[in-house]
Amino acid sequence: MKRLKLYKTQDLALLIVPVGSPLTQAMDTMNKSGQRLVYVCESNQRFVGILTDSDIRRFLLHEKLEGATVDAACNRAPKFVFSPKNTNQQAEDTLMDTGIDHIPVVDDGRLVASFYLAPLPRELPTVLIMAGGLGTRLRPLTDTCPKPMLKLAGKPILSHIIAQLNEHGFEDFVISLNYLGEQIVNYYGNGETMGVRIRYVRERKRLGTGGAISLLPADVTYPIVMINGDIITDLDVTALLDTHTQTGADATMVVRKHIVEVPYGVVVHDDQSRYLSSEEKPTLDFSINTGIYCLGARATAQIPHNSFFNLPSIFEDDADKQLKKHVFRHEGRWIDIGTMSQWEMAQDLFE
Repeated sequence: MKRLKLYKTQDLALLIVPVGSPLTQAMDTMNKSGQRLVYVCESNQRFVGILTDSDIRRFLLHEKLEGATVDAACNRAPKFVFSPKNTNQQAEDTLMDTGIDHIPVVDDGRLVASFYLAPLPRELPTVLIMAGGLGTRLRPLTDTCPKPMLKLAGKPILSHIIAQLNEHGFEDFVISLNYLGEQIVNYYGNGETMGVRIRYVRERKRLGTGGAISLLPADVTYPIVMINGDIITDLDVTALLDTHTQTGADATMVVRKHIVEVPYGVVVHDDQSRYLSSEEKPTLDFSINTGIYCLGARATAQIPHNSFFNLPSIFEDDADKQLKKHVFRHEGRWIDIGTMSQWEMAQDLFE
């Protein structure tokens, strides 16, 4: 979501560079303002034109930066220049429809303001990390250590997961515990050492891949992001959340491509054994479940309280089609540390 804002008076001066200024000054002004354009003006804010970062890149494709001024690169006839008579709604509609960053407001030749859209602050959802598994396939490593606490590059897997999500702004975490869970509580406490808030839910019995969701505190923020505690990924969680919201989904599953190479010629025939076709050593392309989800309150309401429940059932058993279900494709890094070979792959990656 976005909202309309207005640069004016002193704030507007942060976007202005004088005619004849070096191009490097305009670039420095953009860096300081955090915006992707400047306004080129004569004295007394007489409007000359707009200079965007795209204008600079196009200019530098053909000209040298040394000695270049803003006059040579700026757009002196921008498509949208408003007057004070234009309404906020007109400005918002134009910004939304065109995707441009700013609209200058010019009164009697003078730049007096600039419309732009700023992101609305939003409360990021709660993250649930499933960290209660036995890790049987990684024994003896997990005989005395819960799998999420196995160390990669000197830090537990769980620390890598929390840090990656925190880089996207997530601060509210709930960790589901079972096997050797007190080690996790003793290590992280309330999360203060990692700059986040951490709370815990405890599975007193095996609850499958999704039953722990029914134990979440009442004040979590929806939609929740859920991730297994043995996954190393560079997933853009912000993009996942945006896609979930834009599609109006109740449940979004993160998937990624998995290619299987068949080492033999594959033959197709009918039920009467008549040959139809064949393909030599084909590759099969699948979308696999990564163990990462974004779930709205309507979806989590389907999970029985404190009972065994496998999360993919939300997608499979919605007989009355009441839930909107989507997938989000992730093409980047993803390692599910469930076997010794995957553990070794993760170690190699961090080394």
